[in-house]
Amino acid sequence: MKRIFLLLAFIAFVAYCNTLGHSFVWDDHFTIEENDLIRSVRNIPDIFKTDLFHSHAVKTATEHSNYYRPIQALSFLLDYHVWQLNPFGYHLTSVLLHVANGILVFMVVFLICKSRIVSMFTSILFLVHPVQTGAVTYLTGRSDVLACFFVLLSLFFYLLAFSFKNGSRNRKKVRSLINSLARNREFFFWMSVLAFALALLSKETAVIYPLVLIAYELSFNRNVEVYIKDRFSKPYRYIPYVALDIAYIWLRLNRFNFTPAKHLFQNGKFVLANLLTMGRTLMEYISLLIYPTKLHMEREVLLITPNMRLDFMASILGFVFLAMLLIGAYKKSRTTFFGLVWFLLFLVPVSNIIPINALMAEHWLYIPSIGFFVVLSILLVRLPIMRSCYNLGLMALIAIMFFYSSKTILRNQEWQDDLSIYFATLRDSPRKAKMCYNIGTVYYSKGDLEQAIKYYDMAIQYGIKKSDVYTNLGVAYMSKKAFDEAEFNFNKALKINPKDHFAYNGLGGLYEMKGNLEKAVEYYNKAISVHPDFYDSHVNLGVVYDELDDNERSIEHFRRAFEIKRDGVSFLNLARSYEKAGFMDKAEQLIAEQAGGLNLYLFDLYEKYKKGDEVFKPKIISERQTILLTFD
Repeated sequence: MKRIFLLLAFIAFVAYCNTLGHSFVWDDHFTIEENDLIRSVRNIPDIFKTDLFHSHAVKTATEHSNYYRPIQALSFLLDYHVWQLNPFGYHLTSVLLHVANGILVFMVVFLICKSRIVSMFTSILFLVHPVQTGAVTYLTGRSDVLACFFVLLSLFFYLLAFSFKNGSRNRKKVRSLINSLARNREFFFWMSVLAFALALLSKETAVIYPLVLIAYELSFNRNVEVYIKDRFSKPYRYIPYVALDIAYIWLRLNRFNFTPAKHLFQNGKFVLANLLTMGRTLMEYISLLIYPTKLHMEREVLLITPNMRLDFMASILGFVFLAMLLIGAYKKSRTTFFGLVWFLLFLVPVSNIIPINALMAEHWLYIPSIGFFVVLSILLVRLPIMRSCYNLGLMALIAIMFFYSSKTILRNQEWQDDLSIYFATLRDSPRKAKMCYNIGTVYYSKGDLEQAIKYYDMAIQYGIKKSDVYTNLGVAYMSKKAFDEAEFNFNKALKINPKDHFAYNGLGGLYEMKGNLEKAVEYYNKAISVHPDFYDSHVNLGVVYDELDDNERSIEHFRRAFEIKRDGVSFLNLARSYEKAGFMDKAEQLIAEQAGGLNLYLFDLYEKYKKGDEVFKPKIISERQTILLTFD
């Protein structure tokens, strides 16, 4: 077994070693770089009470997400304490988790079908298939990898607890290691339940897992009446899993529903259309698993309605064919049946029966693909060529592995940085507007204003409806000191969304640059009236009031900014305002309170400012937005 595990690890590292030098991309900036909660173990309780994008939402006063993934955030916290913000370590962790999942796939499939070749090929397909890059290479997709790890671990423990009869004759069929583990059935049962709880805390799709266990029992019809004690015989053994599911769903709908304003069935009128569209998305998923091409993050599927007669009939026929396939598999090969059921069940949570944020996504295949690869491996092993010429058949299997591996390596290159993945998505995705907007934002962050404006304009031409693009255009023009164009775009943003606090803040900055401080105060206050916890406007108001020598209001806004986001900008400005107002005791108290958490460079910067070093004064005041030193 050890050699097999080493081989699987080697194959996975060959496929993914080119990701280790990649940057943070897409939402990684929000879930890792800007995530204050992963900076300290003291934040662990908050991690279990907030959504994944909590830090970003608080800092920008934007809407919270409804992604409750505390185990993912904890994994980032562990990465941060080893690697700080070095992307290498985060990518290494994701690859190692993927390797662990590949090994678990091998062990679980082997325990189910007792075929080493089927288990090996299933694991290899799972490890090297390019569709998995959306979960492995994209760090924010780690929730799929973690949920898969704990689901597989739970099933592995469940198999150890319930797959073997007590008779010695049965024990001779498996290795001694498995037999020795299987003796302690009760322990492994509760380990299985614990692993399932961790899977739920990794990603919402794990809620379907109890049905997978029932499907396993139906598939293999284990007829051992009593395993551990009477309370663990069927169906009582399912009670802990179902209880966890019920508790989790209740908590997510009540305690951990971070967007309560959005009704769960806000798109309920489209439920029938989503159900009918499942047939089309299912076929697309299968085609991607067989021949992965044009992989990208922004897939679009046309909703099927009863009015679309041909598509409607094709969808209905697809469901009928699927039912017949399941019946046939159940009669001829229970392992094939279980693989199909696994594939279908784990697609149910993302099938939009309950509408979610998209109709289709490649990374949603990470867990379901295991069932598909089980079926594919069985079919390939049973090919006539494998029976008549084993070596030739094995070469064909190896060729398939190399084909998928090469596609994975090439796909990984597209995830190298923001621009590479956005341009790759722009090439193949029909959602051109969103990608042009993202590309424009990257160019703006790099200081390339001409390219930023170009791609923002392209996003508008492609029909983007968001006020954000006009706000960002306004900021870009303002940076070029093209004030008229900046003002036009800020006002355009406010026409689309009268509550766009970024646009109000932009107008405030525009008037501040033009020297009209009263107007600047007016628009900064408008931004705060829309979102009282908008950090940027509090900092900006503090600076403007400082310029107006209104120390009381300046301190008020710097203190509020410091409460929202305890970073170098707010700390330095608040300390300086206390000193300017003559509150030296408060300045010293503030410094003393933060001495344990502040970066030493920050203290050095502050000391140089106190000594009157004019070189550092602009860094603290005029260029306040570029000082992003944070607490540990």
